[in-house]
Amino acid sequence: MNTKLYKTQIDYISLKVDSVDAQQINWNHLIPHPTLRKQYVLVPNIIKEAKNFRLYAKSNGDVIISLSIPYFLFGYNYRSVGQEELTGFYAEIKSIIGIDIKKAEILEFEYGGFEDVNENPEEQIQKIIGMRDSDLVYSKPQIKIYAQQNNGIFFKIYDAVYNAKLKKTYSPERFPKSNVVKYEIKITNPKQIFKRNVVFEDLLVEPSRESVLLFCMQFLSKTKSLLILQDDTKVLPKKYDLINILYAELKNLEKAKGNSNVIHKELIEIINSSPLSSSQKSKRRKAIGDLDSLYCDLPF
Repeated sequence: MNTKLYKTQIDYISLKVDSVDAQQINWNHLIPHPTLRKQYVLVPNIIKEAKNFRLYAKSNGDVIISLSIPYFLFGYNYRSVGQEELTGFYAEIKSIIGIDIKKAEILEFEYGGFEDVNENPEEQIQKIIGMRDSDLVYSKPQIKIYAQQNNGIFFKIYDAVYNAKLKKTYSPERFPKSNVVKYEIKITNPKQIFKRNVVFEDLLVEPSRESVLLFCMQFLSKTKSLLILQDDTKVLPKKYDLINILYAELKNLEKAKGNSNVIHKELIEIINSSPLSSSQKSKRRKAIGDLDSLYCDLPF
């Protein structure tokens, strides 16, 4: 799963515009949301994808703008959204609703990229059996979502074509390839990750060693590498006595969890906390060490 992703993009984004800049809003291009209080949408036909835009007016005068940038610009998300497209988006927002979002704080955002696969995306997704340092929070045949709850980071893997059909944005022209998977990180607390407030202007600079876009690209690749894939090759017993049969199966369980050498460590902990004498513990540790050494050449 180390292939290079393409059409990388900032996708969903939520921006807070302060009360001073919010005074410049052109309310003639906005109408109240039909059901949600204090929320507004663009007047139909202002742009083709007006339904994608949401604006929430806070009581203190600040406003929150939420939308998917590729859907806003192109009507679907199988597109690159880098510095050039973000600059175009900035100009489009200023033209339509009259506000400058350069200093708008990014409250949360998604960054993703696409990958072509040689099999049905569902088969690829079902081969993912876990993710290091993350919890599975949602799973269906076409999608899996993992979370690092303490960091407010979510990682999503899904069938891009299935998702487009679900959202009624699919066409053969937009998706010339059928086996496409999207990998996506969602950062729900940018300040915690970047140790500062991140503003939209940070996305408009040339990608460099310290740029937000480059960080996202590298972070997505690093996070993707933490996925644990199902491996059909089983660990076989070195000998077929009961002890080796049981130990080989324990190593298979270890392999499925993606945790290197955890079985050996846990067995040693059990021995150390047992009521055995020091000499008995020493003998048991040596026996476990000798047994584990038979399996130390395993590639995980």
